[in-house]
Amino acid sequence: MFFENDQAMSAVGRELLANSFEFIPIPILISECSNSGDINSGRWHRFSNQAFRQQIGYSLEDMPDIDSWFQLAYPDAGYRAQVMQAWVQEVERCQARGQPLAELTTLVCCADGQQRWFIITAQIQAAALPFLQIITFRDVHELKCTVDENIRLSRTDFLTRLLNRREASKRLQQAWEGWQCEGEIFSVLLCDIDGFKHINDQYGHACGDHMLVFFADQLTALFEGQADSVRWGGEEFLLILPATDLAGAARAAERLRQQIADSKPVWQQQALGLTVSIGYTSAAGHGELEGVLHAVDVAMYRAKFQGRNCVCQG
Repeated sequence: MFFENDQAMSAVGRELLANSFEFIPIPILISECSNSGDINSGRWHRFSNQAFRQQIGYSLEDMPDIDSWFQLAYPDAGYRAQVMQAWVQEVERCQARGQPLAELTTLVCCADGQQRWFIITAQIQAAALPFLQIITFRDVHELKCTVDENIRLSRTDFLTRLLNRREASKRLQQAWEGWQCEGEIFSVLLCDIDGFKHINDQYGHACGDHMLVFFADQLTALFEGQADSVRWGGEEFLLILPATDLAGAARAAERLRQQIADSKPVWQQQALGLTVSIGYTSAAGHGELEGVLHAVDVAMYRAKFQGRNCVCQG
């Protein structure tokens, strides 16, 4: 281990610093900094401890400076740019508050190809050794994955993996507030699988579950990235369509109706017919969110009474 700024440290001090960090059981990286203060540039790596080499896997030869570290740790250019921008913002926030440490949780690509979540803590202010930055890495991969999975389970329906009613209620409220405050229009579709009780009675509940998953997959295929797809309850499904007026909602409803009518889901080697009744409305013309939901519910039942396999405006 060596530093260009030798005036600040004796040989004994350098050796003591290295020995102190070598066997600490969390990965540690020490960088020497330029005078720019930019955490994303002007840094040369001078020391990594045993835990860093074992858990993350890169040597100082692999990543002599900060640029090479970012290239190795974040091979996806888009994610790398996000991480670099997040570091800039975090350092600026900490400096503004006089905090000596900046911290970020990122997904690091290790030398063996594994991608693992680490909490990375960087020392940005050190009066005794101002030219050094000490960076620690805490592996929180299992914890992060468990927390993320629990969050996902709390927001999604266990069978269809669509959003559940609780999460949809939050998103509907957010959409309504956007409409009220910013004029951001949105529309809602409420769908009910036709004859679902008959499917359960004739073919069994396993077939019914299969049809629910099939319908959910059709929603995802048609509207992924364009709408929030929700299992509203039983055989009812809800779609929240942002930036969509009433005419757009009508087109979306008809497209979905036609897609389901043309599909032929298979159960135990038998092709079964499937249709859906859909009500649709937009936020415009309603004084409250409850009015939107009531209108789309009434429209969906009107579609049922008109013979099913059709769409009605609310």
